[in-house]
Amino acid sequence: MELNLIGDLMIDEYKFYSISRISPEAPVPVLLFKKYHKALGGSGNLAACLSILGYKINLFGVCSSDSFAEVASLCDKHDLSPQLIFNNKNLLTTKKLRILGDENQLCRIDTDSALDKKNLEAFTEHVHKNINHNAVTALSDYAKGVSDIFIDVNKISPPKYIDPKYPDWKRYKGCKFMKANNIEFDQAAKYSKSKSPYELMEKFEISNLIVTRGNNGCFLYSNGKEIHIEGINTKSIDVTGAGDSFMASFIWANEYGYDINSSLSFANAAAAFSVTRLGAYAPNFYEILQNLSNKMSIKVKSRNEYMKVIIGGCFDCLHAGHVYLFHEAMKIADNVVVAINSDSSVSKLKGANRPYQNLQTRIDNIEKLGFASKVISFDEATPIRILNDENPDVFLKGGDYSGDEDFEDFKFCRNKNIRIQIIPTKDGFSSSRVINEIL
Repeated sequence: MELNLIGDLMIDEYKFYSISRISPEAPVPVLLFKKYHKALGGSGNLAACLSILGYKINLFGVCSSDSFAEVASLCDKHDLSPQLIFNNKNLLTTKKLRILGDENQLCRIDTDSALDKKNLEAFTEHVHKNINHNAVTALSDYAKGVSDIFIDVNKISPPKYIDPKYPDWKRYKGCKFMKANNIEFDQAAKYSKSKSPYELMEKFEISNLIVTRGNNGCFLYSNGKEIHIEGINTKSIDVTGAGDSFMASFIWANEYGYDINSSLSFANAAAAFSVTRLGAYAPNFYEILQNLSNKMSIKVKSRNEYMKVIIGGCFDCLHAGHVYLFHEAMKIADNVVVAINSDSSVSKLKGANRPYQNLQTRIDNIEKLGFASKVISFDEATPIRILNDENPDVFLKGGDYSGDEDFEDFKFCRNKNIRIQIIPTKDGFSSSRVINEIL
């Protein structure tokens, strides 16, 4: 899955201090330095959230030439390519430095970029030349100038997904999915003198308007109908980047083929998890799914090439590599059966410290994704018993195999004329990597 992301790229910086006392010179705290942290911010955080869900991101933003190596290094942490970031010596890099004392934010120091006419024209040409017109486009606007390319410019089509910042939505005209928070929505309605969401949508030709309202969840307005997804009760530590988590997860679910209620619920669950972490955070599938209470509904194409496919694996801490495998299974068969290793079976294969998640949690997470007709566990080293009972047309396996190996399950499939289909693993994603990052 590939996506063009246009937006205001930033560097988020954090300086952590302990508060030792109140200064005798003025009523201010005396701070003792503890640590420093930096991360991609603005549209960069949305890119990180999309990347962890398996997207290849064409990242269009601006930064100074002096900061490009720093930005590139931060991109690398999220498997993002910086090559489409427009940079030169005349640009500034937007930075937000947060000062925290005893984990509470005391102040923020901003350095803002801006695009003059010459750089705006050059950036517009850069986007037009390099954008993938066959991929979905999203705009992450923080009012630093990048979205000016959509003012009176016909070279670039309106993005399908937009996270707005300006109260005047003229530049967002023709958007299919607009996601605004409560403040952004109220400002836009007031600026345009719109008395309802539908009036606002009509003025700017917006097909679907999503308004996120914090603890009250989110609302979708579309074709005169309103959908409300209740908020998730969670302990909020930091709301920074919650909108990015919501937007990325909604885009993933909506583009993957889930219905609108499921897509909104998945996005709601992602935002609810992200606020439990300090600073902008990109949640992974298994983290989002733990906040999701209902099974998602996906549009599955019927009359595929085969009736039934079996996928085998441990599926510990679901990630984009697993989801890619599930997607490939759905493309070839009407019924997808998941054969999942029991806890004891995983421990024999992976070691005493695995699985990280117990069997019931792993089964629940797969079932919540809504693609599997059955999820069956097995204690043995291989799923031969399930293959025998289910008699599938295809046994699908992820990894660097040929299908000719002398594995017991492969030999069983060859003897029973069950087709073995190998799906190469998705680079950069593995349960071991996820668990190592947790620990």
